[in-house]
Amino acid sequence: MLKRLLNFKKKSFLNTEEVQLLKEAIETAEKSCSGEIRVFLEPKCSASSTLEQAQKHFDELKMSQTALRNGILIYIAYQEKKIAIYGDKGIHQKLGETHWQKCIDDIILHFKKEHFLNGLITTIQACGQALAHHFPYQKDTDTNELDNDIIIK
Repeated sequence: MLKRLLNFKKKSFLNTEEVQLLKEAIETAEKSCSGEIRVFLEPKCSASSTLEQAQKHFDELKMSQTALRNGILIYIAYQEKKIAIYGDKGIHQKLGETHWQKCIDDIILHFKKEHFLNGLITTIQACGQALAHHFPYQKDTDTNELDNDIIIK
């Protein structure tokens, strides 16, 4: 549930193949947990804060309607160089601010080197590992509650 300013200069953010690789990273991460991970990319943040915008999109995508309240939204306003990670109540109570800060610090290290895809995949994997620890995959009851598509505006 943190936001942080990014510092990168690349004009285009991700291409079609990279978006597909992100979707596959989400699918892989979700195979080990009962949580849901989504990525939302847009050029600019229209809210007064990046975290506020992430929460708005989280709500619009009905991510709080997961059974265990364990959805995570990775939000990027790529032209403004901003990021926020928003975790629903169930997962946020388990992880707290320290985990989100580490994820943001890690993604920023990648983004500063213009390794956008690697930064996002690393973050997706970290979120998946945290979800797997606190909300492990349950073969008999788990369903994919949310679409894994990458949202690009």
